[in-house]
Amino acid sequence: MRRSEVAPFSLAEAVTLESVSQSNLLDIVEVAKQVLPSRVIDLLEKNELKFGRSLPASEFSGVGIAITGDNELCALIENRNSGAQPIAVFVKE
Repeated sequence: MRRSEVAPFSLAEAVTLESVSQSNLLDIVEVAKQVLPSRVIDLLEKNELKFGRSLPASEFSGVGIAITGDNELCALIENRNSGAQPIAVFVKE
C-alpha cells in the first residue's frame, strides 16, 4: 500500500529531500488554511491568546487556526464551554 495523497496534497506536489530549498517550501499558514478552518483575529485577541486566554466562540466547530490580518499563525484553537480555547500558541512577542 502506498499513500498517493494527503488531504488536498498529491504526489504531483511532492519533491525529493535533495531538491528541497526555501524557494519551493509551502508556507505553513497557507497549508494550515487548506486543512483547517481559520479565524482572523485582531491584535487584542492575539494578546489574549498569547497568555492562554480564550476568545469568544468561533463560527466553526472542531480545531481551527487563529491568524492575524497579515497572515501570522498565532494558535490552534477549539471551541469549548468558555469560548475558543487555545490548544497550541505560536506567538513569540
